[in-house]
Amino acid sequence: MATELRDTIEMHQKDLDLPRLFEVLVPTVTFILRETKPSMIGNSGENVCNTLTLISRAKFRAKLENLKQKFRKLLIEVLLRLPHAEPLRQYTPSLISLLLHLLRTENEENAVLCMKTIIDLHRTYSRPPPPHPPNPDGTPRLSHQIKQYHKWKLA
Repeated sequence: MATELRDTIEMHQKDLDLPRLFEVLVPTVTFILRETKPSMIGNSGENVCNTLTLISRAKFRAKLENLKQKFRKLLIEVLLRLPHAEPLRQYTPSLISLLLHLLRTENEENAVLCMKTIIDLHRTYSRPPPPHPPNPDGTPRLSHQIKQYHKWKLA
């Protein structure tokens, strides 16, 4: 399910209600990544044990840890692929805080994804949003420039 979410989030971003998506998705992903311990096992999952029983238990644990690591990686990839729209701006400080925390605790593969996500969020949201309020007198924003142009045209 996490794989489907990761793969389809970019494809359907025009059809989504982004504020509602962020309202549900960001706290959920944040909770999962903060409250579960990261797996320091890579994709190999090799363990050396003496007896057959210990080997099978170790392999089971390694597979479990590998699945856990892949799930955490998928969740970080979902954060990386979130559309950079204005509704995400309010979640940016908490996401960057989470990603900095993960950067210190995750394995190398996930830490690289965290760093990419931090860079993308910082690049997009480090500046204040553009001003949108109308002029107090209700005239178009470029009215002064338009007046100057007409003066130069008449001169």
